[in-house]
Amino acid sequence: MLKDNLGHWKEADEQKIKIVRWDMMEHMYRVRSAKRLEGEHLGRGRGIVLTAGNQHTQDRTLLLLRILRNRYNCTLPAEVFHYPGEMNATDAKKFEALNARAVEVKEATKDAGSWKSYQLKAEAILLSSFSDVLYLDSDNIPLRDPTFLFDSAEYAATGALFWMDFWKTHPSNLVWRVLNMDCRDEWEMESGQMVVDKKRHIAALNLAHFMCMRRDFWFQLSGGDKDTFRFAFYALSHPFHYPSTYLTFVGTNSTLNGEPKFC
Repeated sequence: MLKDNLGHWKEADEQKIKIVRWDMMEHMYRVRSAKRLEGEHLGRGRGIVLTAGNQHTQDRTLLLLRILRNRYNCTLPAEVFHYPGEMNATDAKKFEALNARAVEVKEATKDAGSWKSYQLKAEAILLSSFSDVLYLDSDNIPLRDPTFLFDSAEYAATGALFWMDFWKTHPSNLVWRVLNMDCRDEWEMESGQMVVDKKRHIAALNLAHFMCMRRDFWFQLSGGDKDTFRFAFYALSHPFHYPSTYLTFVGTNSTLNGEPKFC
């Protein structure tokens, strides 16, 4: 990301930064005026939120749900969000059999030519009917029933559990100037899993969603959507918790088209 975006970061002048800040403030004013930070938007109860649409992500999500239900006896209800036209009634029934409701995001659109559409994640969390949300990517498989996370001391203290990635945000990254922050010696966020209390963090989640909608700018500061959540929490001074244990690789040596591959 540094190689591709360093020039863009350095070219941004103070006027550009002011425009970006004003854009964020205007959005939050509109959200508050529309009463999207209160009432039914806060949701109720605990649940799992996933995003899946094409056949590959549907298959992975069904596998994940079967593991949660049949191996871990996890009873948390789930909602699976997808773009218009990606699921039919037969697909939806497969999820219903696993206590998961398929939800079409009617006004969402995919980026033409993009192999991933990260921007649906924040919107799915906001649109979910739950107030306490465990978000999981379709290729994210917990090693035990994750329900205990909602009862952890860290969640009680912050209302947001994030997990770290393998990299740190570069000191030259434009985000530090936009947010008027000193560079932090802190790991970036891996957003394939997160636990969030919407009652406490509905504003930050709306700002993260806005950053995804302005992805032409914000994705140049973040590897896709992943750090938009961390940046939005920074911008609004919302707390979150990182685990004290560092992540690691687990896999096996394999081959692909005759070439060595770590899977």
